[in-house]
Amino acid sequence: PLEALDLTDINDPGDFLAAGVPVVVGSTVTGFQANGDFDGNLTLLQNAAAEGTTITLTFDSPTEVVLGTGDGSVLSSTDIWNISAADATFTVSDPNGNLSVADGSVAEDAFQVSGVGSGGGGWSITTSPVTSLTLSFESTLNGAAESTINIQRGTIVLDTDGDGIVDHLDIDSDNDGITDTIEAQATGDYIAPSGTGAAFIDTNRDGLDDNFDAGIIAGGDPLTGHTGVGFTPVDTDENLFDLDGVDDFRDTDSDNDGISDAEEAGHGISQALIDASADTDGDGLKDVVEGFNVNDGFDVNDENVDLTGEFTLADSDGDVAAGRTNIDALNIDYDFREALDTDGDNVHNQQDIDDDNDGILDIVEGSVDPVLVHPTLGNPNAVGVFGNNGVTLSSSGGAAVSNSDPTDDFSIFQYAENAGAGEVFTFTFDSPVSLVDLVFAGVHEDAPVGNFTVEYEDGTTVSNLDFTISPLPIQIQSSFFGDPLTRADIPGINAVVDEVSGNLTDGRTDFIPDDGAGTVSLLGVDPDRGVRSVSFELLADSPATEGLVLPIVTALVDTDMDGVVDSLDIDSDNDGITDNVEAQTTAGYI
Repeated sequence: PLEALDLTDINDPGDFLAAGVPVVVGSTVTGFQANGDFDGNLTLLQNAAAEGTTITLTFDSPTEVVLGTGDGSVLSSTDIWNISAADATFTVSDPNGNLSVADGSVAEDAFQVSGVGSGGGGWSITTSPVTSLTLSFESTLNGAAESTINIQRGTIVLDTDGDGIVDHLDIDSDNDGITDTIEAQATGDYIAPSGTGAAFIDTNRDGLDDNFDAGIIAGGDPLTGHTGVGFTPVDTDENLFDLDGVDDFRDTDSDNDGISDAEEAGHGISQALIDASADTDGDGLKDVVEGFNVNDGFDVNDENVDLTGEFTLADSDGDVAAGRTNIDALNIDYDFREALDTDGDNVHNQQDIDDDNDGILDIVEGSVDPVLVHPTLGNPNAVGVFGNNGVTLSSSGGAAVSNSDPTDDFSIFQYAENAGAGEVFTFTFDSPVSLVDLVFAGVHEDAPVGNFTVEYEDGTTVSNLDFTISPLPIQIQSSFFGDPLTRADIPGINAVVDEVSGNLTDGRTDFIPDDGAGTVSLLGVDPDRGVRSVSFELLADSPATEGLVLPIVTALVDTDMDGVVDSLDIDSDNDGITDNVEAQTTAGYI
């Protein structure tokens, strides 16, 4: 079905929506003026000097675009629209003969159309799936003029891994070497395909394997019980700390443990080698992770499943029983779906109240209250101290970082917005922390930041983290004094985040609060793993003045400073006597 684009903010770069789904990630307007409305009507204007307007829409996925008449406006013979998109096909439907072009399809990068006579409606121009579309208007009239075209979204074609094979033709949509059929199903509920080639069973000939039809699975009649409904894809980590909202077949880290599925699959092939590999049979599964036959076509499981029906994926702790009869999501599963379990007790750390199994609860060994970390008073450098821990802000390309005001008790870490695009700013902690939030102040709309990345203490990283944005909490503990810190304590922090609010977990990784301030809460950070650093990237060049940022962290306790936090350390004071023994009286030892 067609869905109109919301073009009400067409002159401002940003997301435009179709039925609440972001389908346009940016627009560029040059020339005189463009106006749009909620129903997808785009009006381009020509000024008195006969200068027209051009707009380019950039889509987040290949998208079919349908142009036509929406609000009753028509094209006259004096209206000239130029429509262009790389490698596009334009299909014209004009049953009433109101356009200057004939019905049919034209495969070319640029296309020009105008009305016939006074014009009329009932026509449409449909593009093949495109990632950007440029529209320009000019009038043959000498002076001011305007013209309106309606824009609707048709089919969105997703190519998650960007390998040139769209997901519905790709048996490994996220390019991790694990086929979609396996990742779409829960491990313990796995259903094998009926077969390939002549062995494929599809009784009602709708193209869906009978074995995968929900009606047949539910016990429907093999001849009449088809529903045409396949699997509801699994999202393994949906109940693990922060919901990432990405189904496993599109998620390169299904258990959200910071180790990629490609690494945990057990193929011994890195993600880089998979990405660089050829794909001889064009099925989306790269040759380096295909089985013995790299030209076997659409073998939807390939050698991820052996001839006996057992998975060939890695199970490093050997806890999966034959036939996968004992699967417990995130606790007992193959490595790519098994979350971190430090003590090996088959209870992942997020559910485990004693991660190192020493009898002392994590809440006792664990962390202190969240603190807002300021630069050190009297020190002009971008360093701060909290408890027995410390933090340093640095930049990748030498852009200036500093203490905004070494004489101010409530000084803030300052980073250079006027650095070049791609500059990465990193907070590095002396000892691991559990990251909570980043508070930004004075982020300019022309200098957005994004690509939030966390590095855990074991060296693994998680990049392009999603996040939520909210105003600074009314009250939070100061790292310098025991007094409550309010918004008024930090100059500028009481500014409300302008035009950005609520949950931005829709895939956006840029933060543009329009020179305001707000709290960025990162999603998908494992609270049971120590964070060694967090970074963000400047996404555009800008002449703006410096931005300000403060981390809010929960300091993990590492008594002996050996780099292993107490909740994962069975000898927290490094005296050679285990915590389990020291936590009990000698006479009462259990």
